[in-house]
Amino acid sequence: MDDEKPIEPILTDEHFRTIGVIIVQWAVVERLCTNALVKLLGGDVDDSFIVVNGMAARVKIGLLKTLIYRNHNEQARAFDKLAAKLEKQLQQRDIFAHATWTKGATPNHIRPIAVKTVGSIRILDAELTPGQIEKLAYHIAVSCESFIDFFKALDFDVVSLQ
Repeated sequence: MDDEKPIEPILTDEHFRTIGVIIVQWAVVERLCTNALVKLLGGDVDDSFIVVNGMAARVKIGLLKTLIYRNHNEQARAFDKLAAKLEKQLQQRDIFAHATWTKGATPNHIRPIAVKTVGSIRILDAELTPGQIEKLAYHIAVSCESFIDFFKALDFDVVSLQ
């Protein structure tokens, strides 16, 4: 074992940090979606939380769209725009959460190896710097703020279940 060469790292500390920021920021989106569903469903908070908490993000976003159309139709188009952004960001987040990585051709760039099999099979081809990765995390954070503001306008505090 002592004569083996160490494996050259593909990801730098900055890559790990920025990918982690995306994962953590997306967890905020999922919590906001859970809280919004619990509040929109009404009834017993604990029962609603139990039902909603384990749902996939795509399902939560779809249910939110349905409930907004059903109960707040005049705001449905605005929510559709926000939901479309979130769905695109979810696809991007999934790449960061599930891809394996290779070095990019350019220094400090990494390439995700991710195969999309929904609709058609395609291999994603992109090279990313930590700055580009952090930009996605920023956009997810902005979507969180928009989500909170949307529900505040409906008189729902989605930040907590209180």
